[in-house]
Amino acid sequence: MSAGGESVERAWESSLSDAIPPVGGGFYSRLFWEEDALVFECGSNDADETWRMLWRYELLDSGRRLRAVEQMRGRGADFDNTWIFEKH
Repeated sequence: MSAGGESVERAWESSLSDAIPPVGGGFYSRLFWEEDALVFECGSNDADETWRMLWRYELLDSGRRLRAVEQMRGRGADFDNTWIFEKH
């Protein structure tokens, strides 16, 4: 992705689980289904820093549109974003 005109790339492995698996330093990430939506969640439960990001992906209009809802909590930057991608 691009942010502030600069290329940003991130990669890590996630579990497909309803449980929150802690990883070194309190960081976790997971994928799970919530009804028909695929949800990706990552965050930190570390005592020094607690935060959470959640993305929810849903197909709409018989797969012609994809809605992505992003939610950030913690790190002093709480926000919500919604994107709609249309298939042409």
